[in-house]
Amino acid sequence: MLKKLLICLLGLVLSFSLCACNSGGAQRGDNPVPDKAQSVVSKKPTLDTQSKDDSQLNQLVQTIIAKESEWTLSDKMSETGISGFYATGYMFFDIDLDGNKELLAQLGTTDRLACETVAFRFDEQGNMSQIKCADGVSYSAEGLSLWTDEEGNSFYLNHYVKSVEKGTQEVWSKIYYKNDTIKEDVCFYIDYPDQKVGSSLSSAPTSSNASNEEEKSETEFFIAGQQKSVSKEDFDKAFNEFRKDLEQTNIDTVKFIKSTDWALFTQLQKENALFTALK
Repeated sequence: MLKKLLICLLGLVLSFSLCACNSGGAQRGDNPVPDKAQSVVSKKPTLDTQSKDDSQLNQLVQTIIAKESEWTLSDKMSETGISGFYATGYMFFDIDLDGNKELLAQLGTTDRLACETVAFRFDEQGNMSQIKCADGVSYSAEGLSLWTDEEGNSFYLNHYVKSVEKGTQEVWSKIYYKNDTIKEDVCFYIDYPDQKVGSSLSSAPTSSNASNEEEKSETEFFIAGQQKSVSKEDFDKAFNEFRKDLEQTNIDTVKFIKSTDWALFTQLQKENALFTALK
């Protein structure tokens, strides 16, 4: 009887473990991926927040708030708290994949970008330094998925929709950190004239809701490095070929602080919000 009970308990533990491994984030096959991912690991010394206790985190929060004029970018934040498709605000996120979180200010849609996000490093004294971003880089941390190739190189896959001169464009790109700069390489994109977007931000191109007639006459599919559009079949083939040998890693849930809330917070509310987001 005892032996049967132990076997049942072991089975339950294994079941919970499998569920945990499959929770959070899109699973493999939801996004196209580049064939070779560049290493995005920073060699710069950074702040390890994971090893700090609550009192140390509280002290760090105090120093960050003392420098808030340097990172809140309040003059660039929308008064409504929304800019384009995106909420404006703040979060902690490991954008350079060095194992430590940076402080991100999300400004939302601009004239040039689908979503502008500014990243800051900070040290024990709360000193801020802005991380350089290459021209044209557009990302929202909540729209990134983390992938690793066969060689162990990790990168973020970025998926977003933006307005272009002839309509709307859906983009899949690689976000990576190199030469002290956040960079973006476009992998795939689809042009929808007259803003007829065929798939959602969380789905693969193969799940496009556009009719076959629209795809043939209007929608154009592009693979990075090729000047001319390709057929949907060739696009999907390249899409699947790129992603087949990559593995996805779950990303910690981003605790987003709305800029409109931050503007009305008391000192104590600011401390609590940053502490919760950083922990």
